[in-house]
Amino acid sequence: MRHDTWATALVIAGALFALPTQASLVTFTNRVAFDTALAALPGAATSTLNFDSLAANTLIASGTGTGGITFNYNLGGVSLQVTSGATTTSPANFLGTNDAGLLQQGDNFQMGFGAANAIGLYVMSLDTLFDDDFRLAVGGTYVSLLTTDLQQTLSDGTKVYFLGLVDAAQAFTSASVRTDQNGTGQFLWNTDDIVTASIGPRTVPEPGTLALLGASLAALLATSMRNKPQAS
Repeated sequence: MRHDTWATALVIAGALFALPTQASLVTFTNRVAFDTALAALPGAATSTLNFDSLAANTLIASGTGTGGITFNYNLGGVSLQVTSGATTTSPANFLGTNDAGLLQQGDNFQMGFGAANAIGLYVMSLDTLFDDDFRLAVGGTYVSLLTTDLQQTLSDGTKVYFLGLVDAAQAFTSASVRTDQNGTGQFLWNTDDIVTASIGPRTVPEPGTLALLGASLAALLATSMRNKPQAS
């Protein structure tokens, strides 16, 4: 096969096989590591919902949202509510409920948002927590609380942990926070600084384009074989 024919064939083969791979979510329990991963995403646009633009005691009903995130939940008649207090990761507001401003073990919620490649948030509690008391999940993949990865301790003794997920290959539009999988005793908690990041749409060849590329490669190979000098 002539050199230029081989070169063209390799280009087509590269186009066929250098396609986005299956989604691969990477989990994080450390905010610095999460931020480093975001910085590596090409052209990532990052948004943080810290609840500080809302007035304290603002209710967030199930099916409604703020800051580009819609919350869905069933807390047995209790509603999510913006709570105010100096002891949080970005004072003064954070997410709690209209039940004394706190969430409790068993309180779960789903978040919907525009296409994102990353999500992360802080969870915090004055109570003793155990590994896997919290899970942040996207589809069937989740990251669990790891108590040895304590991020900070606030002035009143509240301990802060981080959960994050990053998928550089494929975007997602929802995530959930769950606290009902670990029967280690009741605890009260809050969350703050919900981060989402997107690297924008990617162009994926249509099936017809892939078929055309494959046919072109086959034709090049066939032409090369026909033109190959015969042994005398």
